[in-house]
Amino acid sequence: MSGKRVQTGESSGLSAVARPILISVVFGIMVCIGVLMLLSFVLSVRSVPHSLINPLAVFAISVGALTAGFCCAKLLRQGGLAYGALCGGVFSLVIMLASFGISDNGFGLTALFKITFMMLSAMLGGVFGVNMRRKRK
Repeated sequence: MSGKRVQTGESSGLSAVARPILISVVFGIMVCIGVLMLLSFVLSVRSVPHSLINPLAVFAISVGALTAGFCCAKLLRQGGLAYGALCGGVFSLVIMLASFGISDNGFGLTALFKITFMMLSAMLGGVFGVNMRRKRK
């Protein structure tokens, strides 16, 4: 057989990309929840102005999206910007669906701002994930 690797049913096509994206999004959501828990602890201990709550939430979802994009690019080892954007889109969709379930606020300028930050963070994480070198033993 020549040097080409034969792809079987599950590891070919869409599922070869969908699985790492879903794993990365779940991991990014777990990191986002962890950051939100840490920030809620800080808010309960310290007196923080009310005007900082929304930027802290944007920070938490940005860290989660960056993590998701990074993990996706590390798993796929190629196309960091594109897969980071795809991962950021799925991450944004999950976060927006969760936020629509929690609050009655519609889709406005704030939501668009958050989606932009999530997409840019995930794309940056994808670029970092592809360009990060593995340590050689």
